[in-house]
Amino acid sequence: MTLGQIGENQEARVLDIQGGCGIRRKLGHLGIHPGDLVRVVRHGPWGGPILMEVHGYQIALGKMIASRILVEAVE
Repeated sequence: MTLGQIGENQEARVLDIQGGCGIRRKLGHLGIHPGDLVRVVRHGPWGGPILMEVHGYQIALGKMIASRILVEAVE
């Protein structure tokens, strides 16, 4: 499942980042790496960005980038 498929206020563990070194580098600079726990705070209206929390910081990601982050739900 991808980050965009996680519901609001749910936690997930990042399994992999699909894409080339550019997207991996960009997400790495934002603190998003495989193995990290993230929480989806909310989905933007009308296909807007996803607001997520990682390492205590809130980050907004576009739907296309969020669709490249493979995650597993954490209960």
